[in-house]
Amino acid sequence: MRDFTETDLDLDHIYNALPASSITEIEEATSIERPRLYWLIAHLRRAATRDPERYGWTIPAVSHGRGEKHYCIALIDRSGKIANIDVGAAGQLAIGASSLCSEGASKLQHMATALQAATLDMRSPHFRRMLDAVAADAVTLSRKLDQIVARLVA
Repeated sequence: MRDFTETDLDLDHIYNALPASSITEIEEATSIERPRLYWLIAHLRRAATRDPERYGWTIPAVSHGRGEKHYCIALIDRSGKIANIDVGAAGQLAIGASSLCSEGASKLQHMATALQAATLDMRSPHFRRMLDAVAADAVTLSRKLDQIVARLVA
């Protein structure tokens, strides 16, 4: 039998407050202050995929807009992949995934540009080739993410 930490107990309170439209709604239902709520949600998203048997659920990223349930429960399997979600959350999850992919594509493109610029001052040909290769990989992944975004929003 494992010991439950304060974090585990707070996450249990959050679980019972979901689905919720806002962080304020969760805050009011749990009496957990906002800075800790943000930390707990970020912690859960990281820990649930690293140790799925400990939690068995996560709060996926979803779209933002009026009247939608921005915070929902997603059950995860032993491999850390989402196995089941709240009814009606699939569309919200697709829009959330699209937003994250779009943001990731943009950041990867910026990283590739920065790495390419950094190679201009590199004296080591080996390190320059390594940076060029990583920059090329970032561009490729950025393009793939853009394709995913196009399919998700279609």
